[in-house]
Amino acid sequence: MAQCAWPVIAWYRRINLRHCIAALRLQRLLFPSNRLKKRSLAKSGATSAISHFMQLKPDTLTLTLLLALLTSLGPLATDMYLPSLPDITNLLDASVAQTQYTLSAFLIGFAGGQLIYGPISDRIGRRPVLLGSLAAIFVADFACATSPTIEVLIVSRLIQGIATAGPIVLARSVVRDLYSGARAGRDLALMGALTGVVP
Repeated sequence: MAQCAWPVIAWYRRINLRHCIAALRLQRLLFPSNRLKKRSLAKSGATSAISHFMQLKPDTLTLTLLLALLTSLGPLATDMYLPSLPDITNLLDASVAQTQYTLSAFLIGFAGGQLIYGPISDRIGRRPVLLGSLAAIFVADFACATSPTIEVLIVSRLIQGIATAGPIVLARSVVRDLYSGARAGRDLALMGALTGVVP
């Protein structure tokens, strides 16, 4: 009787061992090992450290330069545009007065846009409004560059002026959010000086 039981026990042990191995393989497949977890944790930690390092911090020259660059978008859109007025007149078969309307439309949009971005950014935040205005600037620039007629260019310049007001308003708003008193005045003066260097 004992001799008949031994093959059955050995067979049962082989089957049980196979089930254990299959279960271990399935466990390794479904649940990563601790080594993989440590690697993923280290990788995520490095990524968070890099993203934290790349964030701009207050009271740094990098942030001031970025804000000055945003502020300089307005002068760039006018000062670099003025020498092209005669060429625009010839290429679009427009009069001098119509070509000058493109500059007037930009200034009207620029002045009106400054009344809009402040309340909107106070309600929904600075970042989405800034990104939206930068995207609108890109679209308006493309529309200005591909305008087939002077009328389309005037409308495109109006939209460009409204969009360009966003970064300027938000850059100054960021300064007021971060600093106050003499510190804010010093940063605004430095931004104005850096903007003066822009052609």
